Amino acid sequence: MLHDIVIRVHTGDMENLVRQMVITIALFFVNIKKEMKSIFEHINADYKMFNQLPEEYQLIVAETIAKTQKLETIWTVMLGSAAASFPILALVMTVYSQFTDEPRLYMVHETILPFIDHKKYTSPYFEIIAVYSLHILRHLMDDPDIEVIKRKIETIVKEQCEVYR
Repeated sequence: MLHDIVIRVHTGDMENLVRQMVITIALFFVNIKKEMKSIFEHINADYKMFNQLPEEYQLIVAETIAKTQKLETIWTVMLGSAAASFPILALVMTVYSQFTDEPRLYMVHETILPFIDHKKYTSPYFEIIAVYSLHILRHLMDDPDIEVIKRKIETIVKEQCEVYR
């Protein structure tokens, strides 16, 4: 992925550079989840302490928690929208382009593929890459254990490195 980012910077392909950066940043957040767990544990300890406060303070805390939950919902919707935009945009753009003078296919996640980049929009390569991309998006993050997610990412990277060799 980093190789692809470097190529996008050198060629000035800003649209696909932004797409690659979204994925890279998402993977970065997966790596910091472990550190975030200790912050959440501290917050939970604070909530337990709040239960011991006088009633007027508990009202303030309750209002703050309600505001925070609204922000959390907004944040979750934003992240979900960003993740869903990849397959939805690819589908919409592919369908739309079929009604133009020059129909073309759009990938779920556009990337430079060594050895088959010139063939990636032909059948069966396009279909295989599309299904594989959706499979990765769906199954990569389906485990709450950070170490399992890291091993899944590591396995995917190793498999792709083996294919490119």
